Amino acid sequence: MTRGGEKKRFVIELHSPYYLHPSEGPGAFITIVIFDVKNYNQWERAVTTTLNAKNKLGFIDGILIQPTKKGDEEFLKQMHEVW
Repeated sequence: MTRGGEKKRFVIELHSPYYLHPSEGPGAFITIVIFDVKNYNQWERAVTTTLNAKNKLGFIDGILIQPTKKGDEEFLKQMHEVW
């Protein structure tokens, strides 16, 4: 609860890159292209396209900043600045 006696609401933002859909687990395939040295360009294009479609590309291209441990308010402020 907050100071005014109202409950704190937790909101799941579906467009946030931190949102994980139930089908996005560690065992999920993101592309059918299997990486080997000879097909790097094809594999990179497939992975980049898939991560971009799932709003996860920022994790590998450096756009997303690492959250700090200063508290929820600071974290939310940083996330809103990114979006």
